[in-house]
Amino acid sequence: MKAIYFTHFGVELFAPTEDEAPGVEFVRVDEIEELAPVAKDCEMIVVSGSRYNAEAADVICNKMPDLKWIQSTAIGTDRFTTAGLPDDVLFTNAAGFKGKTVSEHGFAMMLALFHRIPWVERNRQSRDWDRKNIRDNCISAEGKSIVIIGYGSIGQEFARKAKAFDMNVVVVSRKTPAADDPNVDIYIPFSNLNEALKGADVVAPCLPLTEDTKYMISDAELALMNPGAVAINIARGGIYEEAAIIRALESGHLGGAGIDVYEKEEDYEEGASLENEPLWARDDIIVTPHMASAGGPVLPPIRDLVFENFRRMNAGEALKNLVEFD
Repeated sequence: MKAIYFTHFGVELFAPTEDEAPGVEFVRVDEIEELAPVAKDCEMIVVSGSRYNAEAADVICNKMPDLKWIQSTAIGTDRFTTAGLPDDVLFTNAAGFKGKTVSEHGFAMMLALFHRIPWVERNRQSRDWDRKNIRDNCISAEGKSIVIIGYGSIGQEFARKAKAFDMNVVVVSRKTPAADDPNVDIYIPFSNLNEALKGADVVAPCLPLTEDTKYMISDAELALMNPGAVAINIARGGIYEEAAIIRALESGHLGGAGIDVYEKEEDYEEGASLENEPLWARDDIIVTPHMASAGGPVLPPIRDLVFENFRRMNAGEALKNLVEFD
């Protein structure tokens, strides 16, 4: 069996022992131009979401007739479904492995906005002390209401951190959390999202981008949040309407935003200029380049998942983290 490794993570991590993937030949591919020449006879591919674009999809869909299984090292599936996936091929993702690190990143952005760190940094660059104005606008997380939309591994970890800071945690999801979950103060069904947003001091979506979640938070939804509220996006670009965030900040209704994912992220990945991008020009927005999962012990568990799924495939068992597309 030939398996291709096409991701930005270190390939040495996926070097199998003799017992982990007997009979599997791993082929490393670093650039998209190298994919087509090795596509023949490929039965499995490990691929990053950031590498899966229209060009990669064309090779995988049309030049890998023997492909049986795609293992994504990402949680989200939107890049794969947008670019296109081959029919009758199993697809597994990395859901469940990045909750602690991704939620930590979002929580850090929230705290930085509450404590005016971006404004302090601006003052540092201009050598401006301005202590009073900064102090007068700082906010404590204690007692604030945070709305977490989606309650998978990332949402659960976000809630756990919020409760540690004595925040009021409102969870919006399609599935009801466990009745004894100590990190949930209020549960509201997904269909009643607007009710949850009323009185929110922080809103943090933790769910994938789909037709149902595209622009689920725009002008009307932002207007329901408390004045001075903070919008956090560590999920996917397009869940918030970015232009609506800018309008809410310009009006003074929104107090700040922390953004790690973007509507035009693929353009940025390909080198598009950020010079005239409004999200990157404001002091009241913290922007990071889709790096929320960086720094944590993420890769070893993904590696274990890959080789556990090799074992399961050889044994005829169901794969872990199998994604069912409609």
